[in-house]
Amino acid sequence: MAFGWGQREFYLETPRWSDLTVRNAARSVFGGDALMHVEHVSPPRSSPDTRPVTLDWPAYRRLVAAVTEGFVIKNAGRPIPLLGKGHDDDDAFYLATGQYNAFRTSNQWAADALADAGVRIGVWTPFAQGIMWRFTGSEE
Repeated sequence: MAFGWGQREFYLETPRWSDLTVRNAARSVFGGDALMHVEHVSPPRSSPDTRPVTLDWPAYRRLVAAVTEGFVIKNAGRPIPLLGKGHDDDDAFYLATGQYNAFRTSNQWAADALADAGVRIGVWTPFAQGIMWRFTGSEE
């Protein structure tokens, strides 16, 4: 599974980069309510867009806890889905905690989750490159 945290309208209205509008680009700067995006993906394979990170069991549990904290949880202990809002059959959106803005981006959310797990990461990583350059492509 792949998890993302991002600006609500941007996520819902921009399933592909070709759907990007000036209005939604502005939302990525000025922010708003956040959503969690969950995708069921194939097993990861090496590519220019992926990097392996090996975690021990305690670090993995901290990463899971950090991702879980991104969801708004209702009384039964379950996240709250936005029914019928996924882009495809293999993804879904859920209510999320926090507010997205230019300083608290989806990449910063991911970096903070990795840092919670003990992975060495930059203090401020608003862009994907700020995360990816830390990993060489070999086991960490």
